[in-house]
Amino acid sequence: MVCAAGLVAAAFWNQGNGLKIDKSVPKGPLPTDTGPKEVPFTKSTERSVATVLKRFVATAVTRADVSASYDLATPTLHEGMSRSEWAKESIPVQPYPARSIEISRVIGSYKNDVQLEATLLPRPHSKVGLETAQVELKAVGSGQGQRWLVDSFDTTGVLPGGNPPPPPATASAKSTATQASHPYGQAHLGGRWLLLPAAILGLIVLVPISLGLAGWYRRRQAYRRWASE
Repeated sequence: MVCAAGLVAAAFWNQGNGLKIDKSVPKGPLPTDTGPKEVPFTKSTERSVATVLKRFVATAVTRADVSASYDLATPTLHEGMSRSEWAKESIPVQPYPARSIEISRVIGSYKNDVQLEATLLPRPHSKVGLETAQVELKAVGSGQGQRWLVDSFDTTGVLPGGNPPPPPATASAKSTATQASHPYGQAHLGGRWLLLPAAILGLIVLVPISLGLAGWYRRRQAYRRWASE
């Protein structure tokens, strides 16, 4: 039994001596794909991106001038549509009555590619809330001719706010409105009530005078009767 095990081990050992190691394989850990390298989102990039976003919102999102927004988008966003097809307003961007757009957060900033979270503010009296969107822009060209284009514009939600209609007037509100429309009503009522103390004061003064005159008249009549006897 022991001899058989030794023969098997010897056989495998001899085969191992015939193995060849491929030294062309690099040593160390396997390389991993780390993805694109992030770069700072500079003030200059922010200004350029914000300018394009505002123009895109003012033309495409509001549907005010869809044709003009064609040159602000990449072929990816065009989805194969020609300029004339794009101008028909059947674009892959949800319409919204936007007054302006603000960059809320930078999701990722790479060379020639930025991903942002933005907030769209509604126009006055539009009766809609604030809207959030995730936007991606890509830079095309180089040097002085480089420009940013909108590559995707996806609505992500609606926030409370906007311009809700005024609530219906309540009884107290109507009463307040009535008082506001007649500011002198209370003044007229107070003036009438002021006559009462004036009348009481007049009685206090006139009663003694009247009693005095009545006594003087009675004495006068009595003196005349005595003088005539």
